[in-house]
Amino acid sequence: MQKIWYGILFIFIISISIFSYGIKSSLIITESWPRDKITNSKEQPYSLTEDTIKVIQNKDQISILVLGDSLARGTGDETGYGFTGHFANYLEQNTNKKVNVIKAAINGQLSSELLSQINQQNVSQLVKNSDVIIISTGGNDILKNFHSVESINETLFYEVEDRYLKNLTSILNNINSINPNAYMIFLGLYNPLDLNKIKKQHLNLLLEWNYKTKLLVESYQNSTFIPSYDLFKYNRDKYISIDDIHPNSKGYKAIADRIIKIIGNILTKK
Repeated sequence: MQKIWYGILFIFIISISIFSYGIKSSLIITESWPRDKITNSKEQPYSLTEDTIKVIQNKDQISILVLGDSLARGTGDETGYGFTGHFANYLEQNTNKKVNVIKAAINGQLSSELLSQINQQNVSQLVKNSDVIIISTGGNDILKNFHSVESINETLFYEVEDRYLKNLTSILNNINSINPNAYMIFLGLYNPLDLNKIKKQHLNLLLEWNYKTKLLVESYQNSTFIPSYDLFKYNRDKYISIDDIHPNSKGYKAIADRIIKIIGNILTKK
């Protein structure tokens, strides 16, 4: 029965809540670690300012803040690392600095709730003190409105997308206002389900969502959109966890490797 339920879940779910939905306060855990247009784009996928490079290079440690949903928390990774653990280890090994990871992500969180969270004083202070901010949000916005592929209404979908993009604009504006030197990394959505069970028009909606998000994110200096769709398109059986939605340890490692490939050398000045 569980397999059937996951099989009808809307294709864009990347962050289903495994705890009770509607958590109002931020859960913060501190850890120290010893359309194909996107994937085929020839654009430079980052614009890192010299001021940010200097800030990171001149500090004794690198502080990473992780915001958003269950993907940001690493749900589904049997090792508990998530992509942030692998990324933090890379920075630590290649900068000889201590890397501090703060996970303020919440399972089931909507983009509107992330916007409210950033405005909380304690989270705002974390943003101010962070060198790198990693964000995953948007999947639950879709989940809230569509519970199966059959329930997709394109008019409603575009309304959901429009609200999400407005929320994301405010999120990025607020972060940039609080800490203009923070480097922001935003994770794109992927399809966790079998391609043979998904209609082409539904996949196109996902690709359009990702493309619009990419255009918005990369209109900000110090911001990078990290595509993940292609990673899971060709490696679903290897990268999806037993819940049929979230990445497993190999999937999170693949996301981390993608982040490192795109911006690792910039942050470590190799």
